[in-house]
Amino acid sequence: MKIRSVAIVVGVALCLSACASGPQLAGSAAIVDNKVIPQSLVTEKVNEVRAELEQMPTGAVSQIPSLTLLSAMVLDHLVLEKILDKALQDQKVTITDAQVEAFKQNVFAQYGEETIRTQVMSQNGVSSKDLDKFMRMILSENVIAKLVAPNAAQADQTTAMVKYLGDLSRTMNVQLSPRFGEWNPNKLQADGGDITLSQPALATIPQQ
Repeated sequence: MKIRSVAIVVGVALCLSACASGPQLAGSAAIVDNKVIPQSLVTEKVNEVRAELEQMPTGAVSQIPSLTLLSAMVLDHLVLEKILDKALQDQKVTITDAQVEAFKQNVFAQYGEETIRTQVMSQNGVSSKDLDKFMRMILSENVIAKLVAPNAAQADQTTAMVKYLGDLSRTMNVQLSPRFGEWNPNKLQADGGDITLSQPALATIPQQ
């Protein structure tokens, strides 16, 4: 079971990314709506995930994601967070911490807390300290999907939500450092990137 299975059940789907280069991107992983996402923040969060993954018991995850993949997933979440914040603001919706906590506990009850924590860490690049932010993004997508297509079937709501966020991202001038590729609003996902960065990471899960 992947987190996307959870997302389908609750009526959501995550992804993202961006485009462009130039002097304004120096030292930045991305710029979204004139707000900088520094490369140092991406590196910090990748290191947090790697440290947790390497402490997991043998067999808990089949393979630790490469540094390249982890970096891409982390940046995707950081960019998507800004897009979702703008979407909620435009829709005049506030999601409270209590709603996020209730949503998280519901997901835990359905699939198991350890299963979800391990899955979002290894397959989505989310550390334990950022799990609540990740759950907030999923809940936000669910809320937006219902707002933009209130009477549609669940699959159609997800499609409408992706289109809405993609169109919104076009107005936010999403730019990525060339190493991460270019923003594809139709996929809410980075396309391309420097293939020379796709070497597997050296770290492995320690034997116990």
